[in-house]
Amino acid sequence: MFAKQLYALALPDGSPFRAEISQEVLRVTEDSNWANIRAAYLGKE
Repeated sequence: MFAKQLYALALPDGSPFRAEISQEVLRVTEDSNWANIRAAYLGKE
């Protein structure tokens, strides 16, 4: 099960970049370093 994370990216309808951007967001946020990056910008929960 995925942890709840709220974010949005706006792309034009039919954008050829949608799948690639979605895959990259998943790759980055599933990396073990993501918690450190998020904490640096948003603070620790």
